[in-house]
Amino acid sequence: MANAEVPDLTAAQSIIHELWCADVHSGDMALQTFTRYWQINENFIAFARAHGCSTLDEAMHIYEAWLNAVWRSRSGAPIRPGLSVRHLRSCAVRALYRSARFLGLATARPSYVPGNNEITRSGRPLNEIEAELLRHAVGSEPASRVPAAVALALSGAGTGDIGSVQVRDVDLVDGTIFLRGGTRTQARKVAIPGEWEYRTLEMRVKRMGRRRTSSEVGLIVNKSGSEASRQAGAAIALTEATERAGLRNDGDVKPASLQRWAATVAFEVSGNIADAAALLGTTSLDTASNAIGWEWNVTPAASHPPRPDYRPRVVR
Repeated sequence: MANAEVPDLTAAQSIIHELWCADVHSGDMALQTFTRYWQINENFIAFARAHGCSTLDEAMHIYEAWLNAVWRSRSGAPIRPGLSVRHLRSCAVRALYRSARFLGLATARPSYVPGNNEITRSGRPLNEIEAELLRHAVGSEPASRVPAAVALALSGAGTGDIGSVQVRDVDLVDGTIFLRGGTRTQARKVAIPGEWEYRTLEMRVKRMGRRRTSSEVGLIVNKSGSEASRQAGAAIALTEATERAGLRNDGDVKPASLQRWAATVAFEVSGNIADAAALLGTTSLDTASNAIGWEWNVTPAASHPPRPDYRPRVVR
């Protein structure tokens, strides 16, 4: 039986729902986030009840099973969750437990990827809801450096790449970006993956052109200096973007999170971890799998249809 002092799952669900509705009303939570996360958490709580759990703390026993639980399509066909679905489930449930701990309804702290703490130390991938929030949050000044830095990161550029991108590296004709790489990453050409990224980079390039700047000037970091200082400038721009989107409250969201979302999508489209590695600029498949939180022995590589509005990839 549940502890009498701790609300059962139904009561906890109702209390947290009220809190989240208040957060939406006050602007502390985006309606889009609330709608998607709450739908996921309703399914999680139903899953927990079906497995005999009566409190949120007890539900931690089935957390990992929930992340990997098969779901059904509209036709009723069973579908194994892809990597991005597991990430989205994890983010939603972790948000639920943050609120529960704040309200004294639970003590458990679900990890982002059970058994893998490295991804949270260096920055987990964004999920699709967070990526859209980020685009919206920085979209009011599309020609400035912060949105342009976001567009580069969502194209697959890391902070080291972003700090070194020059105006001439963005080819608006064929829709590509040349990334020069660095001491730890390889040079590569990546596609501008979507309409928002293209429009944002186009406006930034045109703005720099109106200033009559040389094509060799930095697109984001407009100063000479060491590779480390340019990388720091790029990281500052991405940190400012995540703060605007309200994503810094989650300590796992870091500048690397944007590039890692791009790599996650690249992996899911092909089912080949080498495609994620190529986008990240590394030859190490282990490094790439750790970056996107893919566990070789847990989640099989399954190909997913390309996202019509967002397709990050290396152009060979």
